[in-house]
Amino acid sequence: MSNLPGLIIPFRYQNPDFFGGIERKILTIAQWFYEHESFLPVLAISHPNSAFAQSFEKLGLPVHPLGPMGLGGIPECVANLENLVDQYDAVAIESHQFWESILGSLVRRRNRKIRHLNRIHTHIDGSTISSGKLFLYYCLDWLSHPGVDHYCVLSRVLKAELTGKSHIPGHKISVVRNGIPALGPFEQVISDDQPLKPVIACVGEIEPRKRQEYLIDTIYILKEQHGIQIRLVLVGGGNPEYIESITAKAKHLGIGNLVEFTGRLDSVFDAVGDIDLHVLPSSFEGIPTSIIEAMSIGKLVIATDVGGTGELIEDGVNGFLIPPNDPDALLNAILEVASTPANQWDKMRACARGTWQNEYSIEIMMTGLLNGFASMGINRSD
Repeated sequence: MSNLPGLIIPFRYQNPDFFGGIERKILTIAQWFYEHESFLPVLAISHPNSAFAQSFEKLGLPVHPLGPMGLGGIPECVANLENLVDQYDAVAIESHQFWESILGSLVRRRNRKIRHLNRIHTHIDGSTISSGKLFLYYCLDWLSHPGVDHYCVLSRVLKAELTGKSHIPGHKISVVRNGIPALGPFEQVISDDQPLKPVIACVGEIEPRKRQEYLIDTIYILKEQHGIQIRLVLVGGGNPEYIESITAKAKHLGIGNLVEFTGRLDSVFDAVGDIDLHVLPSSFEGIPTSIIEAMSIGKLVIATDVGGTGELIEDGVNGFLIPPNDPDALLNAILEVASTPANQWDKMRACARGTWQNEYSIEIMMTGLLNGFASMGINRSD
């Protein structure tokens, strides 16, 4: 398919219907590497018929089965990765999640010519793992780190987790923040002296740790106690049981007509590009792509201070940063925006756009990622 050196990307799915920020980021990175003739990205995935795998193939890039899930499937997964390394004359493995980093480490230890870069998004998901198991994960991380040549992490918070919890040497870690293309055009000034349009966008997988149920409660309280009627647009797929529960909750509260579920969309901008307020009330994140996308087009954002979000948003400067799991803080932030003339937020919106330009563009991310490969002795130029 190409004379480019191969870059093997293993990816193990828990839910083949899931298509979130990590998947979108891998697609962005893979497309950039291929278009700039740096590498030929090859996806080795546990569910080769998933929507993510199909999107990868649409880029003209190869997709192969990774192997079965679970501990018992590790030998087969490692063997499959080794075959792909040979088939595509690969120079590196790029892992993005914890278990894939274990697989990449095992291949690296068996093949000293290959290099292994671990690009970490949320690393060990502390929102869903008990404290006892977390200790085991950190031990496994420490044991596997000799098979990782370099770590690129999304935030200083993740670097601190690696050095402080997994005891990974700091010299092997660089902070390379998520970068995205602008979601769409930037409307520089909103001259209206009335409040923003009464619509909130929440983009992301609909699941318990995203806490979309808080937004349902907020919409209800604003309507019943403050006489402010705001529509909520939820963009994304997710956990069917959770979607059903918050749908039922909205209907029970009598605000079902104010809540719209779009499902997963190819074009997020078409759905929410004209919505001025974007909110993400998560209890756990790396650095949320959806908020970076909103900032890239100068939207007003409200997000919880979890993971690396505090490195993205400076409260009161380029957005609102509120405590996690605090419905009152969420309500107060939305109420403030809903009660203030839209043109009062022009400066904050412009700062949000500037944050994207200066720190979260594709070019800045890919420069950092290429530097990570260079630190392993792999120098590619466009």
